[in-house]
Amino acid sequence: MRGTYLFTNRQGQKAVSLTADELAERFRADRARLVEAEPLIDRAFTSMVQTLEEKFGGEVAAVPA
Repeated sequence: MRGTYLFTNRQGQKAVSLTADELAERFRADRARLVEAEPLIDRAFTSMVQTLEEKFGGEVAAVPA
């Protein structure tokens, strides 16, 4: 395997870059795992709610239209 894999956080900031060998080693050592893919709109909504909670404190509830 070749290449470098770039992983980002939810804000799109670089979190870590790994070679294919480094990534494979992390999987073998249980230091990496696959997570379920989440649709972009769900990630955006979750990020928005987290931002509102941080700004206003407490939980933010979605209100149906």
